[in-house]
Amino acid sequence: MTMPDRSDDQVAAEVAERVDAARDRAAALALRART
Repeated sequence: MTMPDRSDDQVAAEVAERVDAARDRAAALALRART
């Protein structure tokens, strides 16, 4: 399910951004749950 008009670098960068965002959300939820 790869898009022909997108390079692997672009896809990797998007995945990294999504992973970073998910990590930030998880950290915020963990902090909130800890208090």
